[in-house]
Amino acid sequence: MDKEILCFLKYNLIQGNIFNTLKFYSIKFIKKIRKISRIKNYPSRYKYLLKEDLINIKDNNKVTQIIHDSFVNVDIKLASRAFNIKTVSDIHKKFNDPEDFESLHRFMWLRTLDIDKLNINKINQIEKIIIYWCQVNNQLKSNSLLIWHPYTISERIINILYYYSKIKKNIPLTVRNNIHASTNLLIKNLEFYEIGYGNHLINNIRSILTYSLYFDNKQLQDIFTTMFEEYLDNFLVDGFSKDYSSHYQLLLCYWLFDLKQFLKIYKNNSILEIIDNYYDLIKSRALFFYNKKNNYFTFFGDISPDYSAKFLLENITSQ
Repeated sequence: MDKEILCFLKYNLIQGNIFNTLKFYSIKFIKKIRKISRIKNYPSRYKYLLKEDLINIKDNNKVTQIIHDSFVNVDIKLASRAFNIKTVSDIHKKFNDPEDFESLHRFMWLRTLDIDKLNINKINQIEKIIIYWCQVNNQLKSNSLLIWHPYTISERIINILYYYSKIKKNIPLTVRNNIHASTNLLIKNLEFYEIGYGNHLINNIRSILTYSLYFDNKQLQDIFTTMFEEYLDNFLVDGFSKDYSSHYQLLLCYWLFDLKQFLKIYKNNSILEIIDNYYDLIKSRALFFYNKKNNYFTFFGDISPDYSAKFLLENITSQ
């Protein structure tokens, strides 16, 4: 008999600890259920978000562009590897590393492209990928929890809106409706947990603010500006994030930097003022780990799979 099983039986049956073991696993099971069910963890002052419909997804434009499987040939960078999207259906590709799968469906690869230098043909090919993804992916029909995890939804909303703001083109109806529905889903699945919250909630809020700015939803701007200030302030200790990680400190700085860039196009002084109150200190804490002379960044704590330190540093030190 396996040694682990023998030890388990000896501890529980011979030593009479079965009650404590059952109690331990019961508590563990309950915590797991509570973590999955984020609804129970919404603070009372924000529970109304679960019931109210804050997004008008009706669209007068009834013309929908249908994208069938077609050749595109777009080279992209995922979390751990490069990948060539030959046809739009390659968006269904499975990877050994789940971080690559998530990176693909978060559309983070849009950020590593030099969009300003893309020719019109490549811009249209990338748009075909986005449209195709939006027309074949529906949270009610998807069998992938990763695709519809709140953090993945947050990144996808931000990155697609970023792309359209860069190419200065109206969002097609299929994409627009998917973004509306995704944001509505995100609002009702914010990452509040029993033991508190982490950087994911900050990114959830950032995503909804980005959406509210792009689509000029004043009600969402008001609600989530207040939430942004509250939870960002509580997530910091003298400018350091409670992730206790140099890489995640960089990532948080990048999120604020990115939102600041968005605010140059879609003005909102209230959000900008909040960012300005914290940004310089957060940035100085992030650069504390960076030796500019040797171009060396010291990693302390967890490593984020989202973006490399090189990418983050290039962005936050660009201005």
